[in-house]
Amino acid sequence: MGFGYGNIVGRYILGVRPLTAGFDKIEIAPQFADLEFIEGKVPTIKGPVSIRAEQSIGKSVTLELTIPNNVKATLSLPFAKDKNISSVSVNGQQVKFNADTGLLDDDRVVGRSICCGSIL
Repeated sequence: MGFGYGNIVGRYILGVRPLTAGFDKIEIAPQFADLEFIEGKVPTIKGPVSIRAEQSIGKSVTLELTIPNNVKATLSLPFAKDKNISSVSVNGQQVKFNADTGLLDDDRVVGRSICCGSIL
């Protein structure tokens, strides 16, 4: 992933980082702070990871992800720890979410996925 501004955007704002050598497993943990919209493509040795994310600050987050088929991803949603999460879904199906870690409790994020989270 080289260095420079593109690397900072990909690793920290879009939140794409390798968890294993060769990008067999990645973490996606976007950090958009007060931005309402972020979008980008992060090149990896397995193919590009595309992210489009929108948030209604303090209310909801929607992520559209495209991950290479030969890559597994761990997704961490950007919710503040003091928020009450009412629901998280992947491709329209409700999934378990650990509000303490921000992690989804299953591996449904593969290929093209749409992840939505709502805050009470």
